[in-house]
Amino acid sequence: MGTRVDAFYYYNIAYETAQKSPEPYSKVLSFLYRLAQQILESAEKIHSPEAKEFYELAAEIYEDIKRHLSAQELKKKASLIEMALEKGSRLVSEFLERRDVDNAVFVIKYLPDEEKVLALLEIAYWLFLHDKKGLAKSIVEDAFRMAAERKIKPNDEKLEEIALKFLKIGRIEEALTVGAIISDDRIASRVFEKIALTYAKRGEKLKAITVAEAISDENIKRDVLKAIEGEENVGHE
Repeated sequence: MGTRVDAFYYYNIAYETAQKSPEPYSKVLSFLYRLAQQILESAEKIHSPEAKEFYELAAEIYEDIKRHLSAQELKKKASLIEMALEKGSRLVSEFLERRDVDNAVFVIKYLPDEEKVLALLEIAYWLFLHDKKGLAKSIVEDAFRMAAERKIKPNDEKLEEIALKFLKIGRIEEALTVGAIISDDRIASRVFEKIALTYAKRGEKLKAITVAEAISDENIKRDVLKAIEGEENVGHE
């Protein structure tokens, strides 16, 4: 079976053949049960929206052999994949707001790469809020690496929102990392401006200047450096 399309095709053929089989019902039943499990195993290895069809087919077979609870569960997975395609990383945020981490993590693998980076950052933010700093940090690093290596360009406005969320809870390093993923110079400059001023307010002048120097918008850079030098003006944004 070369491709998933082949696999899906053969699974369907096997299912149809079993339904017409003259074999005793008990034999057919155990064959269908094994087939459903095999389809489910395939579904779990697929990290793309195609998994939806596999979950639906397995659900149909479970219904057929009266394993209704298993069928319900798989139908739910199929509909989560559909929702992930519609809503993108927003769906992950919605699950996290309800503290439903399992579903948040489940849908991430079906998101397109741009949305996946945003969703990972949302999960990291949630983990920081819930005092799981080590895990949160490594997820931010994963998201950054993914964006850098695969040249992924997530939505810059959404990245800006996430960077400011990190800044609000005092995670300056993470805000900087997110700022580095932003491709629009104007938006990146706004983020670095806020980070530089935050460092200045904390009395970390050297770090503030280093970040300010990285601002590509010359006007913003000038104002920020002036504010840092005149400490007392820091905060007038």
